[in-house]
Amino acid sequence: MGCPEVLLRCTMHCHRALFKRGLPRCSSMYRQLQPDLQTYHSLPPVPNKCYYHQLQAWRRPFHVAATCRSREVEFTSLQYDVQRLAFASVTKEDLKFFEHLLPGRVVTDPDVLEASNVDWMRTLRGHSQTLLRPRTTEEISQILRYCYNRNLAVNPQGGNTGLVGGSVPVFDEIIVSTAQMNNIISFNKNAGVLICQAGCILENLNNYLTEQDFIMPLDLGSKGSCHIGGNVATNAGGLRLLRYGSLRGTVLGLEVVLADGTVLNCLTSLRKDNTGYDLKQLFIGSEGTLGIITAVSILCPRKPASVNVVLLGKGKNIIIFTENVWEFVLICGYAEIVSNSMIISKSYNVSLYGSGLRVYRT
Repeated sequence: MGCPEVLLRCTMHCHRALFKRGLPRCSSMYRQLQPDLQTYHSLPPVPNKCYYHQLQAWRRPFHVAATCRSREVEFTSLQYDVQRLAFASVTKEDLKFFEHLLPGRVVTDPDVLEASNVDWMRTLRGHSQTLLRPRTTEEISQILRYCYNRNLAVNPQGGNTGLVGGSVPVFDEIIVSTAQMNNIISFNKNAGVLICQAGCILENLNNYLTEQDFIMPLDLGSKGSCHIGGNVATNAGGLRLLRYGSLRGTVLGLEVVLADGTVLNCLTSLRKDNTGYDLKQLFIGSEGTLGIITAVSILCPRKPASVNVVLLGKGKNIIIFTENVWEFVLICGYAEIVSNSMIISKSYNVSLYGSGLRVYRT
């Protein structure tokens, strides 16, 4: 099989894959390869050692498929027919202020901004033209104070792993990323309290705590890229919720910058604090609408000595749900819903006839 035939077949597979995802197909690739395929058959045969060089020359059409997908995400403002509020637009004077405050950490390149403008599900898209990367709480305070006085819209962004589009702009809001706020401030082994900046990646925190014989109280599928500040802002649950509770119970304190630049320091490490209002609860699950979380104080449990796996569900060779089983579920470490068609183990001939609950006990 020659090089054009291989490429044409690969293009057909790409065509089918895009069709299954509901994406527009790149028919221009067919128009490019079909005439070339006819021309190729009319050429004399060449030795096998020349196929590699031909393949390099015929690889260019694949760039069409790579760039096609990034242009398919429609602007959120057009999808939902929403109107931009009376916010000011970013000017050159604004960019000069940000460059002076954050030297080398102001992004205006459209290619770099593309990843921050599109959500993880690739269904929503903004058209922000400015991305700021502060490193300290004071820098975020100055940014928000300036934007508040200038009436500039701001969109906080962590790891951009959310599934509801709350981390991407709708219009041309200024994106304030916490990606470079990734320092661990302190960890008290006696109390098991970790204090860190909001941009710390969840998996990195868990790896750090594992060395100290502790673990994070939450675990997510996106732990390799999500930020702890975003987890708190969305009140993420995760696989360990049944065992260690929600973030409303494990988060001991927060440091938050309000919209006008005021720094609200509630970064306490006390497990019992009955003084005054529990203001941190307002920001847990607020998704950045009330302020930007810059630091988190969180209670971390001990690392379990061992892990056992138990499968619960309905059907043949499966444990039947009883009251005692539900009592067991309440002390488990992980819980995951399994689809009714999933086969757990072919060697033991175990399968689910109905929806089940897979539980990891610690």
